[in-house]
Amino acid sequence: FSQAGIPFEVVPGVTSAFAVPAYNGIPVTHRDYTSSVHIITGHRRKKQEQASLFLHRNIADTAENICAENSSADRDSASSATGIDFEALVRLNGTLIFLMALSSLSSIMEGLLSAGMDPGMPAAVLEKGTTSKQRRILATVSTLAEEAARARAEAPSIIVVGDVCCLAERFSWYDRLADRPLAGKKILVTRPREMAAQTADRLRRLGAEVLELPAIETLPVSPNPALDACLANWVDPFPDSWKNAFPDEDENSCDRKQVNSVRDQVNSVRNRIRDFGSPDWLVFTSPTGVRVFMDAFLDRYDVRNLLHTKIAVIGEGSREALFRYGLRASFMPSVYDGETLGRELAQRIREDRKRHAPSDCESEMIAALIAAPLIDPFVDPDVRAFPPRQEKTEGTSAVRILIPRAAKGGRELVEELEKAGDVRIIDLPTYDTVYARSGIVDIRAQIRDGQVDQVIFTSASTVRGFCSVMGEKTDLSGISAVCIGRQTAAAAEAVGMQTKTARTATLEALIEAVVTAAVTARDGLKLDVTVN
Repeated sequence: FSQAGIPFEVVPGVTSAFAVPAYNGIPVTHRDYTSSVHIITGHRRKKQEQASLFLHRNIADTAENICAENSSADRDSASSATGIDFEALVRLNGTLIFLMALSSLSSIMEGLLSAGMDPGMPAAVLEKGTTSKQRRILATVSTLAEEAARARAEAPSIIVVGDVCCLAERFSWYDRLADRPLAGKKILVTRPREMAAQTADRLRRLGAEVLELPAIETLPVSPNPALDACLANWVDPFPDSWKNAFPDEDENSCDRKQVNSVRDQVNSVRNRIRDFGSPDWLVFTSPTGVRVFMDAFLDRYDVRNLLHTKIAVIGEGSREALFRYGLRASFMPSVYDGETLGRELAQRIREDRKRHAPSDCESEMIAALIAAPLIDPFVDPDVRAFPPRQEKTEGTSAVRILIPRAAKGGRELVEELEKAGDVRIIDLPTYDTVYARSGIVDIRAQIRDGQVDQVIFTSASTVRGFCSVMGEKTDLSGISAVCIGRQTAAAAEAVGMQTKTARTATLEALIEAVVTAAVTARDGLKLDVTVN
């Protein structure tokens, strides 16, 4: 980077030379065994006459500095093959850690023995450390090469030589996770970044190795003149200056990730919202929809302005997001998908009409109540009373439904709501879903090699985003997809994936489906799992 003139910064981390032994129960230093640790590269560059010996010391009991000598290319065959001064290493009398050395394992062990190391010195090959596939091969310096060959050890592996290797069985904490239902499983989570951590944490507590690779990213539509107009109409249904209140924004001010079609969709909705006023029903189809709308709403009003509006949510996640704003949902469907939400909410609207249809006598009473003076329910005269329910003028008796959701929302919800009859629906795009790409992790090779046991999908858009990352020509038939609902499963099956669907569209049910699929794949048993 420095040679190319590219700015960079270094974020310190834990070296694999320490982390991998720790995951295998091997402390690299121990006061009863050794006070120093030394890290050696076991793979040198081609054409390099002498390999460098890299030493990192962790001195616990002494301040003595031990210097390593440069290797001699003709000292013996082992030193010549590896470029390592084995006599210097043996004199150190500390823990030796060899990185990138599996292909040179035999030469390294021969070199240590030739330099006078005790043949019975404990040694280990630690394969794929810190992953769900990690493996530990314990032996001695004289037998490690043979044992590793018999076990067919694979890279990436590190080699540890020293008395501390005998502590592996005693301190092997990771092996004790083997009785957890997801132990040894590698699971890919495709949820948006802001939601992936919660899912990943629960899976890790069940023993899984989790790879977070968000397939989609949610971006608030900005600018959003349709949402601005909707909020401007909330209290005053016919503002005289609404057209001038929100001038057209420069197209360059839109988020670069949002396509022009989203802007056109927003402007189309804005033109239909002029006389919409406050909705009778506010319908949320995702936690993101709740957050984006409520944040914009509370920038202008407070929750009291929702007094006359009922709220419907698609499922538990949206209900929990709504509750964080101090609001409770009036309606939630029996099955958490858009089609069921639309069908059951339409039935609720029809039932409400029948229940509230006034008789002639009731109509006279209502007229008298409307004519009565409004009583301020607040003791503090400085606190403004709730505005009365907006009266629907002639020809506007339709139930008004506002749906703030993703720009690419499915049509099933709106189509089912329209079956209620005499409804006016504003399908308001408040955020856009774009496919996310990571330049850090290339998952395609791991999928192709069967290293990923399950992939979790929480929406059809996560399936499409994942397919975008994988590429059109990738065979997805070997992927075990765990899906949160029927529509998500249908999207996964359409591209050839094997699917398992959660019994309900909740995080708990989704994780239960992951565990059930893992246990079934392992031994054919099904397990009813409760996640705390």
